[in-house]
Amino acid sequence: MTADNNLVIGVVLIGIALILAFLAYYILTSGRQEEEIDEDKEAAAEPDRVSAEQETTEDERSFPQDDEEVSIEEAPTPQSEAQPEPPPIVETELQETNEEEPELETVQLEFPKGERVMIPIANLMRDEGTGELIVQVGDREYTSADQLKVSDDWNRVEFAILDLNKWLTGADLNERISDREREKIPLQPTSMIEQINEILKHQLADSSEENKAIRLIEGPGGTVRVLVGVHSYAFDEVPDSDIQRVIREAVAAWEEDQ
Repeated sequence: MTADNNLVIGVVLIGIALILAFLAYYILTSGRQEEEIDEDKEAAAEPDRVSAEQETTEDERSFPQDDEEVSIEEAPTPQSEAQPEPPPIVETELQETNEEEPELETVQLEFPKGERVMIPIANLMRDEGTGELIVQVGDREYTSADQLKVSDDWNRVEFAILDLNKWLTGADLNERISDREREKIPLQPTSMIEQINEILKHQLADSSEENKAIRLIEGPGGTVRVLVGVHSYAFDEVPDSDIQRVIREAVAAWEEDQ
């Protein structure tokens, strides 16, 4: 064996020895670290175990026995949950003043009197030929109450009729003349036709024509027409001769009184 071979073998052995030494050092170092970690864990768990035992002991001490009375105290209400106290009532004092109130002057307001506005409601007319009544509202004519009631003018005419009825009978009872006083003081007809109608009414009561409504009315142009029921005639056109006779007698009686 040469010197070179011995040198190589020596170097290899030295390398192997170094590797083995390193492995041994690593193994020893790792074992110590694991032991230190276990010791640290045990040391950390020791206070928890001691505190747990202490809590168990305190719970056993605080837990009442069977023969001991248990007293439960209500926990104080937190300040946030407590009802707020009502604000203090501030009393205000009214100061009395001796100052006199100024007198207010009375001012009378005068409103200007405007012109009276009159609104036409309806016209009541009579047909000269037939003697029928006709109600005219604007350009519309109604010859019967049924026609007027189904029209748009009925409300206005109805209100006017009610107001007219109040106007005719609206006087106070104290101001009205009693029926006996009216009989004592009969109203005298003013016009010639009204005077003749008054005489005609008494004559019809004593004749066979008492059930007929006969009266004289004034026609256009100062003419006189005879109204028999709802029909209007000129005197010469009255179809009943008895009615003509009664009218002549009434006119003659009126002329005698003049």
